[in-house]
Amino acid sequence: MSEAERRDPQGRLILPLTQNTDPYALRKAGELLEHEAGAEAKDRFSSAELRFWDFVHRGTPVTLQWERDAGLSLVAGAAEDGVETTTRDLALVLRTKLDAAGLVS
Repeated sequence: MSEAERRDPQGRLILPLTQNTDPYALRKAGELLEHEAGAEAKDRFSSAELRFWDFVHRGTPVTLQWERDAGLSLVAGAAEDGVETTTRDLALVLRTKLDAAGLVS
């Protein structure tokens, strides 16, 4: 696990995408997941400080997690090797696309 990676209390892998705290980064990442990666949007939770957008990509659950003070991360849907591998692959693609859009800080 790299220095930037962390785990939530359930052991799920959390991969930072950008420290940009503008909610537009979340919207852009969601569009990229749906329209370019072919992920299916599921549930959404929003509060002033925290937002979770759930997706399923080729059978693998992932969550975009936006925190007002920390930015945007991609969370693996389970602490399993296959899920984590897919999540890492998606995170790399999303970081590259967000960087190209000027949203990585």
